[in-house]
Amino acid sequence: MEHPIDILIKSVKSEAVLMKRISRMKTGKPRSEAQQRLAQIREAIKLLVYKKQRVDGLEEQNLSFYVVNPK
Repeated sequence: MEHPIDILIKSVKSEAVLMKRISRMKTGKPRSEAQQRLAQIREAIKLLVYKKQRVDGLEEQNLSFYVVNPK
């Protein structure tokens, strides 16, 4: 299973490539399909970023549980 960061990096690269292709396309069905795919990629990126933030937050909470407060 790929690490979420690797998936995120690939998604961002895919987004950039697709944006360049769309800008060179003429209007029509292929362009609208590509724009829909771009929207899907952007939603996936948002979801991955959200999940990463949640995981980081949980890890931070777990670590803070083990910190001993000196008296």
